[in-house]
Amino acid sequence: MQPEQLHLIRRWVSKAEEDYRNAEFVLTLEKDCPLSTICFHSQQCVEKYLKALLISCSLPVPSSHDLLDFTIGFRLTAASNCPVWTSRP
Repeated sequence: MQPEQLHLIRRWVSKAEEDYRNAEFVLTLEKDCPLSTICFHSQQCVEKYLKALLISCSLPVPSSHDLLDFTIGFRLTAASNCPVWTSRP
């Protein structure tokens, strides 16, 4: 893996974890918890982790925010060829 590729992966994972922490924090508001904010940060978290996965497999990252674009593209082009995916037990 190229150093710039690893740098991008780390950036996307870091950003995904920020969104996760935001959603987790908003959940602590309990009764006054704005559900749309939790949904937004949760979607953003998943999107950023998927971007990191695609980059780790040397696949293009869609400019879309539609999670289906990420997952369909990954399944069609990489599921059997991605070292990250195939190295899982």
